[in-house]
Amino acid sequence: METLRKLLDDPQRGAGKVFALIIQFLIVLSLITFSMETLPNLNDELNALCIT
Repeated sequence: METLRKLLDDPQRGAGKVFALIIQFLIVLSLITFSMETLPNLNDELNALCIT
């Protein structure tokens, strides 16, 4: 548990940087897919990609 806390509290270390980048990437990916789901004229292939 303490190792996880050190990882989250110190993003300057190698593992902390990787963890922070992964979290940021997932947040951006989530925003993009959510935005794409709201488009009314999205074709079926892209719509299926966003839902899964």
